[in-house]
Amino acid sequence: MVTGQKSCSRNADLMKSIQYQLKLVEDNEGKCDCKGRGSGSEKVAFMVKNSVDLHNIPSKSVVVYNTVITN
Repeated sequence: MVTGQKSCSRNADLMKSIQYQLKLVEDNEGKCDCKGRGSGSEKVAFMVKNSVDLHNIPSKSVVVYNTVITN
């Protein structure tokens, strides 16, 4: 049995969605088109990372990421 296949499919769909949204922002001179595209739900996408691993973070802590990949 192969596991993780659905996860890969969802990740691929997410990446396609993010790429589409980035294209919209680029085509709109960096401004977000927040009207939606008929999906009925407003969605926000971002991807960030830290250059160091975080360990033993207390619950409800504020985590500040130091690298923005997609906003």
